[in-house]
Order: sequence, then C-alpha cells, then structure tokens
Amino acid sequence: MLTEIIALLIGWGLGLFSPIIVDWVKGFSERKNFKDGLRYELGEIKGRLVAYFYEVSVRYGPYNRDTLTWVKNNSEGLILLTSKEEMDKELEKELEKGLKLTDEELQKIQQLTLEDDKGKSLVTGKINPIYLEANLDKISLLKPNVQQNIFLLKSRINLFNEGVSENRYYFELTFDASLTAENTKINEDNLHGVIVHQKDSAKIIIEIIKEILDSLESK
Repeated sequence: MLTEIIALLIGWGLGLFSPIIVDWVKGFSERKNFKDGLRYELGEIKGRLVAYFYEVSVRYGPYNRDTLTWVKNNSEGLILLTSKEEMDKELEKELEKGLKLTDEELQKIQQLTLEDDKGKSLVTGKINPIYLEANLDKISLLKPNVQQNIFLLKSRINLFNEGVSENRYYFELTFDASLTAENTKINEDNLHGVIVHQKDSAKIIIEIIKEILDSLESK
C-alpha cells in the first residue's frame, strides 16, 4: 500500500513538474544558441570597426601610443580585406613597431601618411547586424542590462550608417568638376569632419559591444 502511494506521488510530481522542466531546458538551449550567435556577429562587427578606427587614426590622427595601445587591446577578431590570420599578424607587427616609438615619431609618420593620401577618402560599409535583427524576439532571454545595451547599440549603429551615407555623398562630390575651388575646399573639410566623426562613432560602438560581450560571458 505504501509503495503504491509513493509511486502515485512520484507520478503526480512528474506530471506536475515535467512541463516546467521541459520549458526550462528549451529556454536554456534557446538562450545559449542565441548568445553564441550574438557573440560571433558582434565580434565580427567589432573587428571591422577596430580596423576602421586604426586606419582613420593613421591618416587623420591622433596617431600616438595611447591610440596604438587601445587598438592592441581591442584587436581580437579583427576583420580586414585580406585573410584574418594574415592581417592579425601584420597588425600585430605594426603595433609592436609603433609602440617602440615616441609620440613625436608617430606624429611624423602620421603626417607623411596624410600627405601621401591627400585627396583620398576612407569609405567604409554600413553595419548590418543580420543575426541580431532576425532574432530580436529572443532579446528577452537576456539580462535587462544586456537588453538595454543592445537597444543602445542598435541606435548607435543607425547613426553610424547615416554617417556612411554622408561620407559617400561628400566623397562622390570630390569627382564633381563643376565645383568651384572654394566649394571644393568646403567639401574636403566636410568629408574630413565626417570621417573623424565616424571614427569616434566607431569607438563608441566598440565599447558598447565589449560591454555586451563581457555580460554574455558572465553567468
């Protein structure tokens, strides 16, 4: 009799808690998969923006030891035009070489680069967090502070992409032969201003991504 009662209670308990356990396992798996996909995509975006930040710094400054140190500390996952492994090694060599120089020596290098690249632009592509956009309904699986940072990230990405369009507009104007000398100078100043602003915007996005990635790693 006692055995039957125990079996009955166990069966009742399993029937009561099984849906809860199944939902918990499903939620855990879904959250893990979402976090893994988010880590990959945000890591790639971070790498692209670190590369852009570095290239703009070399050309327009400030190009100093503080800049190189920041780039070195954020260069994990760097994505550039050639293979990632080759660029990681190339950038690592550049950073090591640069960090052995003084700020004055780095400034001279930056000035020479600016003169060589005069009239050229740094046009980067827009940021399209495809995975994030396709899985916005899963954001509620994350902690409130991570959710807030993701919405902040989306806002900052929108601003960055607006800057990309503005950059392209001024860059295309540089080929307009009908511009007067005065308007050409104004356009060059506008283009320079947009690029520098984009660099600052990229840094803000990188810092937000770092905070999100750190939060995703925490339990």
